[in-house]
Parts: sequence; structure tokens; C-alpha cells
Amino acid sequence: MSRRTIYFVAGEASGDEHGAALMRSLRDLWPDLKFVGRGGARMELVADENFMNWSDAAAIVGLWEVIKHYGYFRKQFRAALAEIAQQRPDAVVLIDYPG
Repeated sequence: MSRRTIYFVAGEASGDEHGAALMRSLRDLWPDLKFVGRGGARMELVADENFMNWSDAAAIVGLWEVIKHYGYFRKQFRAALAEIAQQRPDAVVLIDYPG
């Protein structure tokens, strides 16, 4: 049986905190789980090697800031979709981040 993989996305500090707690709890239940995706420093400590710490760049507040950074978010969205297609995770978890 292949190793189960979960792809996580969190875009700001509280999502990173919740994501890291969820990862630790899941790892306690299933030690062989593989965690990949995007989040912050806390999640990165628990995750496997293919995890991107992007929360500083992704933590944008306000409509104007989102509009100003639209190109960045579009690029990151496409990159995340490509990562998901390549990794083929068993589940995707989106945490506290509408993006």
C-alpha cells in the first residue's frame, strides 16, 4: 500500500497554527501520512519536504490589496493546482483562507 498524502493550504498565521495542530493530530493517528502543500512556518515544521512556506506573502488583507496582488495570486493558484495534479493527494485541506 502506498503512503497516503494530504495536501494542505493555509494563507495566514491562524490558519498555519490550526493546520499544524491538525497535522500533528493526524500524524499521531497515522504516523505514515505525508503532508505537502502551502502554509506557514508551523506547518512546515510538521510537513514533509515538498511543503512551501508562503504565508508571509499570501497574508493579504483588504479588497484593494487583493486586487493589487491579483497576478501573484493567480500564479500561485495555478502552481498549487499543478502541484495537486502532480502529487495526486488522497485529500486536500483548505484552512481559514478564502483564496
